[in-house]
Amino acid sequence: AIITLPVAYIFFLIFHGSMPESQYLLKAFLIQGLSALSFIFFFLALLSGPISIISPIVSGYSVISIIGGIIFLHEMPSAAQWIGILLIIAGSVTICIEPDKNKRNIKHKMWIIWTLLATACFGIWSLVSKTLTSHVEPWTMTLIFGIIAPFIWAPYIMMKWKREDAVFFDIKGIIFGTLSVIMTTGAAISYYLSLSKLPVSIAAPVTGSHPIFTVLISLIVLKERFYRFQFISFAVILIGLYLLR
Repeated sequence: AIITLPVAYIFFLIFHGSMPESQYLLKAFLIQGLSALSFIFFFLALLSGPISIISPIVSGYSVISIIGGIIFLHEMPSAAQWIGILLIIAGSVTICIEPDKNKRNIKHKMWIIWTLLATACFGIWSLVSKTLTSHVEPWTMTLIFGIIAPFIWAPYIMMKWKREDAVFFDIKGIIFGTLSVIMTTGAAISYYLSLSKLPVSIAAPVTGSHPIFTVLISLIVLKERFYRFQFISFAVILIGLYLLR
């Protein structure tokens, strides 16, 4: 929360950003507030739910964006692109599934509600962001997120702070947190740029295929096991991406 705004402001300065007209500025603040809220839902889901289920469900936010793009923006993919979209969604879901022989007992199912809320928020955020690409610069969007997010996160942070023995100053946490914010901000700018060039029905599922990189990193860096069906899912995603060309 502390690092988000300075990092976003640096990106804003690098790209010589400018602020939009008031009506678009207000809309940007509202949609970025929804984005910040979705992160809280996602973290709440991770506290008690299995990542192998949460990750593919949340990556399915693209379905909401696709449907919204068709209904509200009249973006109709071609037949080949429809097949590509479905393949990417299917591959993104199955590549995250990891057979667990020692399935843990999850005490409550509240994580399901948090997951669905995060998915819905990300989907709406992606759809509405498309309508702002012609009026608000990508680096301005991330700056607005950096301004509004800490205020939305503050109540959650204070609530967790009282329940846990939190450490405010932790070098390792600050380093990884800073790297995370830099990469997230860069990714957000890239996504806004793609929305300005592509229909949301194409940009959203491509971005939603991010679990493929998570699985590959876990395979190469963490030396985790890669299951046979995950190789199939990998191939399915690549075919889907090819069909979106």
